[in-house]
Amino acid sequence: MLGWIKNIGLSWKVQLAPAFLILVLVGLGAYALQTLQSNQAAVDALVSGPIRQSELANDLTTTAWIAQAKLYRLAATAANEQDDKKVAAFAKEASVAAARISDALKAVEGTQGELKPEAFEKLKAAVAGYLKQSKNAVEMADGDAGSALMFIKGAERNFAEIEKLTDDLITRSSDSKDREIARAGIKLQQQQLTLAVMLLVVAFVGIVVSFLIGRNISRPVVAMSRAMHELAVGNFEVQLPGLDRRDEVGQMAHAIQDFKVQAVAKAERETAEREEKNRELAAA
Repeated sequence: MLGWIKNIGLSWKVQLAPAFLILVLVGLGAYALQTLQSNQAAVDALVSGPIRQSELANDLTTTAWIAQAKLYRLAATAANEQDDKKVAAFAKEASVAAARISDALKAVEGTQGELKPEAFEKLKAAVAGYLKQSKNAVEMADGDAGSALMFIKGAERNFAEIEKLTDDLITRSSDSKDREIARAGIKLQQQQLTLAVMLLVVAFVGIVVSFLIGRNISRPVVAMSRAMHELAVGNFEVQLPGLDRRDEVGQMAHAIQDFKVQAVAKAERETAEREEKNRELAAA
């Protein structure tokens, strides 16, 4: 199967195994880089999705709690305080706190996670109802404390609905986050196993290729050395290995073959000359 290797030059054979390993390492590096990018994308999606949505839902709940607390503080102040400026200051704080709920709701809407359209519509309606009741309570606080308290009670019902919906959203986001983390853990284990198997295969193939190439170089050289030793002691019947190769070993074999032919011819000439001299001496 690898017979074509024997026709490659020795310089290329020496570089073949390192070049193979370098190419394989480049491929493994590309796979590892692609894996890292894929994992990073999954982490970014998890952070910008369920985790971010859970954080923003918590912010929405906290903002609603603050707004509700400021409403009750406004009602208590308006019922017991005669200073209109202080009541107006608390009313302004309550209005600002209520306005922040709308910003928190928009932030939740902008995330990609477990928030279903119908659930968001319910949450949006609850926030709208709360803002309406809160506005009425603020407007009535400095004139009619009883009416303000009634509107606060109405806002409290909307607040309870907001809290329930955000709790459901946080629960779904947490479940989604746990699923994604578990899926990412399984995927990471598979990637680690794949990389380990690839490294083992590459190491095995590299060892086999290095062994075959080294053997392809060393065996003909050793055989050539033995053949040259036989020629050196006068055994011209020895068969030179590597005559069918087209690499440097084959060139060496052809050069030694030419030397062998010339040495045989020279030996035959010397033998013929000795026999001729012997015949002449015998005749004399």
